[in-house]
Amino acid sequence: HFMMAFIGRNLLLLLGTITFLPESFSLATWDIGDEAIEFTSEWYTSHSLEGAESPIYRSIASIMNYQPSMPLPPDAMDPPTNCPHLASGLKEWDDSTLVWTRSDGTTFTGSPIPDGNDIILPPDTSIILRPGILSGTHDSPYGKITIPVGSKLIFDDDGLGITTLHTLAIVLDGGELLAGSPTCRRSHALLDIILHGEYNANSSETSDRHLKEVAGADFEVKGIVVKDSPTSLWDFHGPLYHPTWTRLAAHIPGSVQQETSAPSTRNRVLYLQDCVNWPLDGEILVTTSRVKDTRDYDYNERGMIDSVRCVTVDSRNYGEVTVKEPLMYYHHAGAHEYQSEVALLTRSIVIRGNDKSDPTDITPLTCTSSISGWTTVPCSDIYTTGLGGHTVVLGEGVGRIRGIEFRKMGMTNVLGRYPIHYHHCVTGEEGIVSDNSIRDSYWRAVTAHDVFKLLIERNVAFDIIGHAYYLESGVEEENFLMYNFASFVHAIGGPAVMQNQFVPSWEAYEDLKVPADRTASGFYISNVYNTVIGNAASGGWAGMQLPVFPQPIDPTLRFNGVVPKDRPTLLISGNSVHSSGFFSQNSGAVYAGGSLYWEENDEASTTLKYNAGRVGSIRLTRSSKNDDGSDAWLQITNTTVWLCNVGSTGWGRRSEISGFEVHDFQRRSIFVLFTVWLNEIVMNCRTSNA
Repeated sequence: HFMMAFIGRNLLLLLGTITFLPESFSLATWDIGDEAIEFTSEWYTSHSLEGAESPIYRSIASIMNYQPSMPLPPDAMDPPTNCPHLASGLKEWDDSTLVWTRSDGTTFTGSPIPDGNDIILPPDTSIILRPGILSGTHDSPYGKITIPVGSKLIFDDDGLGITTLHTLAIVLDGGELLAGSPTCRRSHALLDIILHGEYNANSSETSDRHLKEVAGADFEVKGIVVKDSPTSLWDFHGPLYHPTWTRLAAHIPGSVQQETSAPSTRNRVLYLQDCVNWPLDGEILVTTSRVKDTRDYDYNERGMIDSVRCVTVDSRNYGEVTVKEPLMYYHHAGAHEYQSEVALLTRSIVIRGNDKSDPTDITPLTCTSSISGWTTVPCSDIYTTGLGGHTVVLGEGVGRIRGIEFRKMGMTNVLGRYPIHYHHCVTGEEGIVSDNSIRDSYWRAVTAHDVFKLLIERNVAFDIIGHAYYLESGVEEENFLMYNFASFVHAIGGPAVMQNQFVPSWEAYEDLKVPADRTASGFYISNVYNTVIGNAASGGWAGMQLPVFPQPIDPTLRFNGVVPKDRPTLLISGNSVHSSGFFSQNSGAVYAGGSLYWEENDEASTTLKYNAGRVGSIRLTRSSKNDDGSDAWLQITNTTVWLCNVGSTGWGRRSEISGFEVHDFQRRSIFVLFTVWLNEIVMNCRTSNA
């Protein structure tokens, strides 16, 4: 079935040729080292939604095949070298000859005691932490650990036990924090770092939220802080799991929501479009196949891995993952349609907030809606009290973060306190944020603020409050967001419910520090002069939002002359979005709209405002320009969207959508205004899932 896109007035419609991804983004071959196993005839039994079933491989996964495969990292097969835990001259944590310094300037020798007192590593010393040597607990953490210039704190990688560090903070004041290196990924040795808000052996507090003001004034509260120094280095490199997320090759029938006659074993045995090397007992996520995705309507499922193998059908390889308990719900996989994503949540290195991080205001989940078209909406005054851990890389500091699981991180509405945060960095080109899992986050997943050329790739984000992948101020350019995944993203202050394209603006307040978080989206790209390739979003108010910033929203950068809304597109291609846009009848799952701004006469930048819809003023309308001032186009290419109200919406002056495929949309496939170029648009109103 086909339906015309809705095009507004004042329109020029042009036709052109499609832009494909460059060849350099082709799929690399992945060899997991195990011999592929020939599959059985179970594939060919007639238990699909429509006729006999065959496994879905990538080139028939959708109609136009716009979704690129995740490439294998180029160094994946390199032997490990320069492993810091094998360096000579390392000192043991409990070496009795070491002289440590307390924050008050006094010194001591011997192993530090987990009594909440801050400590500074001995100068010009490299210390190795081995499993079983630390004695901190949930009630008695170590104080803040500072690593000075010339010193290193190194985590061992013997694989024989778990290293658990309870601490108030780790501060790299010119020193280095190391677990592996860029040329030495760790083995599967377990490392668990728990960040505490205070020494709580005698505390009656059940939540760290009372520390909100203190944390807002001090980066070092409950954080890992890479200070502004050219010698500050955070190098964490967990084992490589590839791919970090993929898609189903066959549907899951569901044990309580049975929609097909597939055998019940298929609720435990998952078939994937890629072979994977995921760990036994690891936790995976299978995303929803519904159009709505909220806490009270949650059809995402998690399962624990029981076995993993690679199977062969008709000379093609597929992943087979068996989970320990059957999945409850139907998860769609239809050829020439779409397939639910499957992501690995577990990593062997974990950085997490303590057990006092969780929000305490978690009910009621739903409230009655006064707006026609929605009977209920998520309540506006819940999930605002989470105060997890956070990490930040500042100025000339360097952070290379690969293969880490971040859990219970982020501080809701405490500005700058996010799970992964690069802040006014001049070292973006040296930085890496790759292969990580960010889950159960209380504010965002990955934030880049005044950062350039930072590589953000292959990450998984699940259950995120506020925008997940977040280019904060609008000046961030030439960064790389590639093959990342965002899912189950929640608005702060309740989602913006929009019947019309014109809506009132609202302002920031104490429980909504960034008013745009009412439209929390998987990817928030405030400046399109970045490379955004192969990402996927499930859920969120929008899946990918390209907001309108007339100025940078950082007060220190506001008058630097950059007009983020008018910057030309570098490359936005090969991305997908689903189960998104439920709370708006006009804004798309891919949404080039929503204006975040200060009024022009608010020169002190005191009141940040946001309008989620279309704004008539020239100041708040996108008008893309090249560097020489000539007109440019907002260009979005090779995009796939499904399960939405509207596939894509744009309010800008010049929009080019080239290569766009949309399935199971409820209102419109595309809603765009002014001068528009549409090319290679494919609309499938209803699939076998609908």
